[in-house]
Amino acid sequence: MIYVPKLAKVPPEATSPVYIFSNGIQPEHRFQGGVFPTAPGDPGYSPLRALTLITWKDGASPRQLTSAADLLAAQKAGELTLQQTGIIINMPFLQWPTGHR
Repeated sequence: MIYVPKLAKVPPEATSPVYIFSNGIQPEHRFQGGVFPTAPGDPGYSPLRALTLITWKDGASPRQLTSAADLLAAQKAGELTLQQTGIIINMPFLQWPTGHR
């Protein structure tokens, strides 16, 4: 990953979240893929993503989570922690003329 210091100056309202797992289930020898709550055309979508790390707590039963609502429910239930990193990443979704991503 290349660090771009100017991205750290982007105001929070210009970003969308991305949630990345630091532990948990390991399909194909890596942790579950990230959760992107917004996509092109959604209100609040931005290709600039504020990185939040998700860590399953000891004793929790890791499972695949597919939405921000699932993540927040698991956090509220005390199963995982969310850590704001202060890292901004340029992660645009590419959308073809047919509408597919």
